[in-house]
Amino acid sequence: NHILAHAPELMKPPLKQTRKKVAVVGSGPAGLAAAYYLRQAGHQITVYDRLARAGGMLAYAIPAYRLPRKLVGDQIAALEAMGIVFKLNTEIGAKGNSLRALRKAFDSVFLATGAWAQKNIRLEKSELLTSGMAFLTDKKPAVGRNVLVIGGGNVAVDAAVSARRA
Repeated sequence: NHILAHAPELMKPPLKQTRKKVAVVGSGPAGLAAAYYLRQAGHQITVYDRLARAGGMLAYAIPAYRLPRKLVGDQIAALEAMGIVFKLNTEIGAKGNSLRALRKAFDSVFLATGAWAQKNIRLEKSELLTSGMAFLTDKKPAVGRNVLVIGGGNVAVDAAVSARRA
């Protein structure tokens, strides 16, 4: 919080600029970290994301009671103030936005597409299950009287607490 409260002094644009342009595909934790350090090195950075808000899992999957949305927004605003450009609602690979086009337009491309893919568990009728990630990213998840969470990692605990809160 201290850094974000003092972002204009602590997260300044670099004094020396290079002529290098770098595209970062994905605005989750890896993409944001890469964008920050590449910008600190003086490069021009453009971050692309297919979603409407920057932040990836930070903005969409971690429950707000654990990571307030305002904090994520403040982080993005601080990065923008450093000169990092965010192009949201832009899917790379879609018509007109090919990886080949990015490689031509930029000196380098950093791919940080995230961990959105979910593993399937091999149980009979597993198609009836909802993944923890799908549950957490759903705006109004369907929650019955009883909820079974399979797993014990961060996503499972977040899903269990979020189900209880719902």
